Amino acid sequence: MAAKITEKERHIFIENMFAKLENISVESIVGSRIPLKRNGRHLLGLCPFHNDTHLGSFLVTPDRGIWKCFACGDGYAGNGIKFISLYDGIDYLQAAFKVALEKGIITYDEYSLYSQRQNYSESYIQKIAEKYDKEKKSSAKPLKMADIAIRHNVYHVIKDACQLSDQHMSQLKEERKLSDERINADYFTFPCLSWEKNNVIKKIREEYPEYTDEVLMTVPGFYYDRTKKKIAFYAVKGIGMLIHDVYGRVAAIQIRRDTIKEGQQRYIWFSSSFAPYEPDKYMGGTGCGSPRDILYPANTDRSILCITEGRFKSEVIRDFGNVTISLQGVGSQKGLDSDITEIMKELPIKAVFLMFDADSFGNTAVFLQLEKLICMLQEKFPTLKIRVVCWHKEYGKGIDDLYHNGKIKTVKYIESDLYVKTYRSVLSKILKSYETESLSDLKKLSLEEKRSFEDNLQQAEESIFLQ
Repeated sequence: MAAKITEKERHIFIENMFAKLENISVESIVGSRIPLKRNGRHLLGLCPFHNDTHLGSFLVTPDRGIWKCFACGDGYAGNGIKFISLYDGIDYLQAAFKVALEKGIITYDEYSLYSQRQNYSESYIQKIAEKYDKEKKSSAKPLKMADIAIRHNVYHVIKDACQLSDQHMSQLKEERKLSDERINADYFTFPCLSWEKNNVIKKIREEYPEYTDEVLMTVPGFYYDRTKKKIAFYAVKGIGMLIHDVYGRVAAIQIRRDTIKEGQQRYIWFSSSFAPYEPDKYMGGTGCGSPRDILYPANTDRSILCITEGRFKSEVIRDFGNVTISLQGVGSQKGLDSDITEIMKELPIKAVFLMFDADSFGNTAVFLQLEKLICMLQEKFPTLKIRVVCWHKEYGKGIDDLYHNGKIKTVKYIESDLYVKTYRSVLSKILKSYETESLSDLKKLSLEEKRSFEDNLQQAEESIFLQ
């Protein structure tokens, strides 16, 4: 029996998954199935969909995010997901789930729940394909997202109109150890009751009368409810958090759910990406993408920039006086170099510390994205020292757990080139123990075998880096 997940939750999960998939290059997806050869701005390969014996007809264009076989015709072209769909003989949505699992964007449990234990109609899958396949025009295209200035204003009104419950205040102060200053600046109990939601809309109307329904429908989280004939917004019980861009503007709201059911994510975006898929019920609506969250310390004398994943990890790092960028997954790197450039215009940054969860040792998909991040930093910012921060998983999964458990002094700072070289050496030995030669061979393993591989890799990497 499939887990009870609402349609809105499914839409939001899928929207978030696709936002992260956009950071995965088409060449890495296609290249996971067939060999590719660089030819100028293109990559060439032998088309797997016809008896291809010479390079030339099958072309991958990375800067456009597409591939095409000129011999097979128009039906054999599109993005990376379309390729996997055709190559593996599965529908577009199942292909997206499969790539997300292979690239470490979703977990095995999420894959099982959302891919294998849910039923999706053919019409829904078609809408998904039309929206995300770059060779087609979408019939379910969301509205263009509101300008950052509008989002900043609207999200501040929501925050200011709401109070923190005693439960949430206790969580932030006692469990997360946040200061009153930080709590007052960015946190609130998300409004879920009808009168609370009506009060938020009223406050927005009073403070920004120029924000009509048409404007609000472009703000992620908002949509027009055709049944109730009024503007509305998505709501879930939890702690709301203002997410800031590099200039300190509020770009989005993230919500930490109070409770979660099987397969649900604890942290979700304030989004109305579900609305365009139900045009009979709603009008407008849009997702918020995969925004980075940037926190600046009160004192910016330190010269270290830290990159991590997750707001509460950022809060701990910020308290040590560091500028912090929180990614929505280590693979969400698009535009990151621009943010770093802007930060370096104002602050004397000399080093970058990469602080991702301790269990990432066993996740090869995370390593590959981390390696990609290191290469980008070395290329774009050659004067910066780059260190990978490591610690034992038993001391805490995240850097925030490590700090709260009193183990922050156990961390190791590994020079980036040494980290990559050593990790790959250990990885090669573990692969051989499973009688495989490359990461692409891992897809032949069962889920249980893959989990065993990851556990063994985690232990082996820890024994080398943290001895």
